[in-house]
Amino acid sequence: VVYEVLDLRSGPQEREEILRKAENADLVLIATFISVRTGGGSQMDRDHLRLLRLVSALPNPSVLVSFGNPYLVSELPETQAAVLAWSGTDEQVVQTVPALVGAAPVEGRLQVDIPGVALRGSGVRLPQTTLRVGTPESAGMRTDSLRRIDALIEASIRDSVFPGAALAVVRDGVLVYNKAYGYHEYSKTRKVETRTVYDLASLTKVVATTSAVMKLVDQGRVGLDDPVGRYIPEFSDGEHAQVTIRHLLSHTSGLAPFRIYVDSIRTRDEIVNAVRNEPLEHAPGSRYVYSDLGFILLGEIVQAVDGRRLDRFVREELHLPLGMATAYFNPYQVGRWVGDLTVPTEVDEVYGRGVVRGRVHDERAYYMDGVSGHAGLFAGTRDLAIWATMIQNGGAYGGTQHLSRETVELFTSLRDTVSGRGYGFDLKSRPNRAAGSRMGDLAFGHTGFTGTSIWMDPESKLTVILLTNRTWPNRSYGRAITTVRGKVADLVVGSLADGDDNATGARLRPAPERVAAVRP
Repeated sequence: VVYEVLDLRSGPQEREEILRKAENADLVLIATFISVRTGGGSQMDRDHLRLLRLVSALPNPSVLVSFGNPYLVSELPETQAAVLAWSGTDEQVVQTVPALVGAAPVEGRLQVDIPGVALRGSGVRLPQTTLRVGTPESAGMRTDSLRRIDALIEASIRDSVFPGAALAVVRDGVLVYNKAYGYHEYSKTRKVETRTVYDLASLTKVVATTSAVMKLVDQGRVGLDDPVGRYIPEFSDGEHAQVTIRHLLSHTSGLAPFRIYVDSIRTRDEIVNAVRNEPLEHAPGSRYVYSDLGFILLGEIVQAVDGRRLDRFVREELHLPLGMATAYFNPYQVGRWVGDLTVPTEVDEVYGRGVVRGRVHDERAYYMDGVSGHAGLFAGTRDLAIWATMIQNGGAYGGTQHLSRETVELFTSLRDTVSGRGYGFDLKSRPNRAAGSRMGDLAFGHTGFTGTSIWMDPESKLTVILLTNRTWPNRSYGRAITTVRGKVADLVVGSLADGDDNATGARLRPAPERVAAVRP
């Protein structure tokens, strides 16, 4: 990002330098702080206007943002977009910047006629399409109420439920709370930060695998009622031939939970082959049994359909376009800049891995080269907040429809009466203490064995993300994590400004004047 200041002190040489830099820019943002001039003539200095007209005529896109003078729009007609922010106050500037990147809605209307451009009352409505950072009060929540969560998590750390945690709360596209607590380990040598990366464990099932299947469904390359045997030849005969993609997603395929043990088979090919040949324990569609094996197969189906392995497919098709900076399988293979942000999950004395850090905790996924449909993805709270915002927006984010609204609604609502789940997603309507008692019955989400969870309530437009390494230093720790998750969710819901936990008299900050757009 390069910025230049143009004012009455700028001479010919400086104006030439500004034009040169603008020629090499991907996008030129022209922010003007010019008061309205009465009488005839231009609203802008003649030399400045000449330069800005040259800039706006360049082939690269340009955007005019006028802080205070709407009439400048008619003087720079060649800019691709024109945004009116009405004033140059600090508050207005702070509120306008998110609107420029889709992190706040553009919904204002012209208060005057602009000759030759637009009439009073006109304007372009643009919805918020990306995550923005804001105060709880800006999203109808209470900071003092949310702070009760701090005491709960700190008490859980003292009780050795987990050594540290990261929490994110999103309300209607606003990241209102993003906090870090405790340390990577009980030795307290390194503090958890908001950018810390966690092994998501079974959150992989929704953030990676289910998302990838949703993408393939949207592309018409996979159908929910497709027989698994179409992609996995071993499922072409006998009772296996009745298993569909829908059964795998709802955990009603008849497969065992995780019967493939890595005591004698420790390569990707051996594990995948064993799952492909695993006998069914009951008839497809007759019972709900939560199965890692079904999601291992879903990961293999993604590769069979597309040719790209699950990690590459979901990165290139979803996570990278969404701007999820730290969402990766095998973070150390990506680079130390990701790997060094990860927390350890266990001291492994069973399989001889020692301190497990930056490598997937789940042993099956570990021996599958760190990439599996049931586990293996790493990420931090901000990346999960972006993904959740996309899901809550019906698949839209940053002006792009990444997944269709119909597919998102199909996967996140009750579709299977046997399992009581959505497709891939768990539901609050099914007995589930991890989502607490106060979220609406339409809430959906998932949890992970390492101590991770994400729950979304479409009715209140809330998302609660809690990441911990409760398995440190071994799996006997952190058994109270389910209770903590539920209490956190309840406190978040209780912090809503219209909730009964908030009779504090705190005032919500008034909104500034709405930003208007004449040309999108």
